[in-house]
Amino acid sequence: MSNRERYAFLLKQHKISQAKSAELIEAVTHRPLAARTVRSWLNDPESPSSRPCPDWAVAALEKAIYYMQRILEQRKQARDEGPSGRK
Repeated sequence: MSNRERYAFLLKQHKISQAKSAELIEAVTHRPLAARTVRSWLNDPESPSSRPCPDWAVAALEKAIYYMQRILEQRKQARDEGPSGRK
């Protein structure tokens, strides 16, 4: 699976928009990333505006998704335990 295919798969699997994925990658890498850049990675490879999707972008998106899932799980546990901290 190419980086472009992997990136597109992650977006679809986790219901993340291209713009949101750029924000997530920015949060992980602490570097600016435009949604337009993400679109260029996902464009038809034959398109003149297409650019190869870099390895670091896929890795950063995977890391961001992992962090999101962890945070959501922690929030759920805190909610389930209630205000006293017990179940």
